[in-house]
Amino acid sequence: MKTVELTFGNEGSGGWTPIEGEETNQLISHIGKKWSESERENLRKSTTHILSQCSPPHGPGGRRTGLVVGYVQSGKTASFTAVTAMAADNGYPLIIVLTGTKNNLQKQSADRLEEDLQLKTRKKRKWRHLREPGKNEGTAIRQILEDYRDKDPDGHVALVVLKKHKAVLKKFMAALKGIDLNGVPVILIDDEADQASLNARVNQDEESPTYSQICQLRDLFDNHTFLEYTATPQANLLISVLDVLSPQFAEVIQPGGDYVGGVEFFRGESASLVRDIPVGELPVRKGPVGDVPPTLLEALRLYFLGVAAGYVTGDEGGNRTMFIHPSRETDLHGEFAFRTRQIMSRWAETLGFPQDDIDRLDLLDSFKKCYDDLHQTVGEELPTWDELQAHLRKAIRRASVDEVNSVKGSTEIINWGAQYARVIVGGQALDRGVTIEGLTVTYMPRGVGTGAADSLQQRARFLGYKRSYLGYCRLFLDASVKGAFNEYVEHEKSLRGELDKLRDTPVTSWRRVFILSPNLQPTRRNVLSLKHVQATYADQWYWVRAPHVSTDARRANVEVFDNFKMKYPFTNLPESLYGKAATRHKGIFSVPLRQVLDDLLVRVAVPDSEDQLLFAGLCFQLGEYLKNDPDSVCDVIEMRPLDSGEDSIRALDKNNQIENIFQGQNRQEGDPLYYPGDRRLRVTDRLTVQLRTLTLRHHESKGIVATEVPVLALWVPEAMRKHWLSQEKQS
Repeated sequence: MKTVELTFGNEGSGGWTPIEGEETNQLISHIGKKWSESERENLRKSTTHILSQCSPPHGPGGRRTGLVVGYVQSGKTASFTAVTAMAADNGYPLIIVLTGTKNNLQKQSADRLEEDLQLKTRKKRKWRHLREPGKNEGTAIRQILEDYRDKDPDGHVALVVLKKHKAVLKKFMAALKGIDLNGVPVILIDDEADQASLNARVNQDEESPTYSQICQLRDLFDNHTFLEYTATPQANLLISVLDVLSPQFAEVIQPGGDYVGGVEFFRGESASLVRDIPVGELPVRKGPVGDVPPTLLEALRLYFLGVAAGYVTGDEGGNRTMFIHPSRETDLHGEFAFRTRQIMSRWAETLGFPQDDIDRLDLLDSFKKCYDDLHQTVGEELPTWDELQAHLRKAIRRASVDEVNSVKGSTEIINWGAQYARVIVGGQALDRGVTIEGLTVTYMPRGVGTGAADSLQQRARFLGYKRSYLGYCRLFLDASVKGAFNEYVEHEKSLRGELDKLRDTPVTSWRRVFILSPNLQPTRRNVLSLKHVQATYADQWYWVRAPHVSTDARRANVEVFDNFKMKYPFTNLPESLYGKAATRHKGIFSVPLRQVLDDLLVRVAVPDSEDQLLFAGLCFQLGEYLKNDPDSVCDVIEMRPLDSGEDSIRALDKNNQIENIFQGQNRQEGDPLYYPGDRRLRVTDRLTVQLRTLTLRHHESKGIVATEVPVLALWVPEAMRKHWLSQEKQS
């Protein structure tokens, strides 16, 4: 793993102020023709803010790594294209874009940059667009950099687009050999930055090939910024902060108003567009498809009605696409493609029968039921049944069924302009980065798989700018996948919220804690070298188990406890609450939880690394609860205050942790000296905090290990349940 010294002069925003020049204005005018003024302004602002955090084009050199987070198919390409244009306006002579690992992704990105920057239609030759340049193109780059050093006002900008493949990167670095790159300001953009770039051999103390090549490429430039673009930043955020690819700053970009994301599909008014595929209709791994699943027939009917509607309304200039994603296994792709073609052939033939034919009437009846379904979501804009019926056979006959996968070593590049209606059958090749134009119906009987949150979300090709035709969209999903996407929505909101708080703050200072369902893993394990835990506390007690392992922490916590008790009026517990024997304890009741969190809990020093993981997660959990219930209150009880004269001795277990913090029940109910036990001193439906000062002894020798150790215990009610991930703290 390549490491970086964490000493940066420009950790936040405002290191310098980029200008918006001709290239920026021309780009935004071109791509933003159909945008609102606020959407164009948002792109300008976010682009300026991103570039302002990059190593500046003039002045002392430096190396920076930034993270830019969008949603799936939400405008990340527009963002890094705008960064590219603004970088040109501000004097960067070399901009390198690393695309996905497949030829189709490289071509998609290169074509999009070429189109949006109008490289083929402009009059002035500002740019030299080099796709995977080799040795011969090195001369062009040399000339551009010589003009840069000569401060030639008519100098060009080299835009290099590279596939993330070790051979391609080696070839490009060979082309740069012998060129003086000293002091040259460079922007390196890594699209789909969580894929392939990160070190997949970090746990073997080795470097994976692509990661190694990227590090070598970065080493060529002493003044550059590496911008990581992704919708799924889990891996980038959870790698070690000492890794050169760990981001120092982050920017969260917002989509335009027409974007439809997971919230709309899984938690909003559009949740009715998502349909379950019954367990009995799911394909068996490495087995035949069997009978055609009824939900697949329903999905196809809904799709072809949408295609027919496009013919009626004259929408043929765009695309109408259905995506069938049965598995990562390519054998199933062939099965589903074959069955789909059979169905379409049979339907087209049947619709050509005489109008009174019973089979034709039965088929139209099944389509009419789906028409009624569409009418519920499209509304009065949906053409009439008679209009759609007249175009239905044409809609089916003209549509193609295309398998898109890497079975032959490369992934097919789809020419979207060649055909209006397509049924695409694929898997891994379409999981990431590929834009499926005009996608209306998704049929995905594939399961959750390994449960990696980032991999799951990258399958969500159904997200995107679809609001204008959202009523035609349907998602057919395995129920477990539907549930996982629903859980991902909350996770994504939490993660983006945490990154939003870090705007103009070093990401290196952030404690990695965020909401994540226990049904999901954050990312693939092979890129993570640091420990993390996933947990929640609900209807249970939590206590700090090793508060004694640091003398400095113990002293600090004595002061934290004392300051809190001085600020709040603790009094002996009334006998009416827990009995006469409990009156030796002191407490305060119905204190705002926000105050207890701020004045006590977040100030407590937790010296043990395992305790830190759990306590950080619990505090985050309480903070999340307060977002929905800011007026929540809690109770704080000081157990056996030191001035009570009672001994509070607890044993440590063989792991040097407090084995049991609670005193048990004493005597029977009804006895004047009855004591219900420490665990019962809480209110079931709200947080209770118990403060203790303990003497700790060794589990075998019984010798005293530490005295006057402040210890926290918290009762967390069921209402506060929230699953989270917490990663060990990094220095």
